Amino acid sequence: MTAAELIALAERVEALTGPCRETDEAIRYAIGWRAAHGRWYSPEDAALSRRRKVGLLNFQPSQPPGPFTASLDAALGLVPSGRSVSLTTNIEQFDEDGATVREDASHAEISRKGGKRWFNFGSFGATPALALTAAALRARAAEIAERNG
Repeated sequence: MTAAELIALAERVEALTGPCRETDEAIRYAIGWRAAHGRWYSPEDAALSRRRKVGLLNFQPSQPPGPFTASLDAALGLVPSGRSVSLTTNIEQFDEDGATVREDASHAEISRKGGKRWFNFGSFGATPALALTAAALRARAAEIAERNG
């Protein structure tokens, strides 16, 4: 998954008004989980399957990560390690012209220190889980962009 694809997925999450199973599935695929015959396989098993050139059915299915768009616990699992997380709820979200977009929004910000600077990745969402999921996807996108120069 490219950084641009993760950003597009984050924007999709930000536009949601509530949990969405289809978006949760897209996020699972984005972070490396694969489905075969109605069962889910971890990113590690999917990679090993490709290296050994054997099908996923030769591996034990795993319990996929939770519903990111509905659960704060699952959304926290998306946050890259070593990051600080800030979550604010019940705030007003404004657009660039100062007009109210949402009156009861949530905002999540994920930060990491890089040298003497702090890098912040923030997102608004209709719920805390949506805001945190979108911010985590943006932080993951930044990591990919940084790795690829």
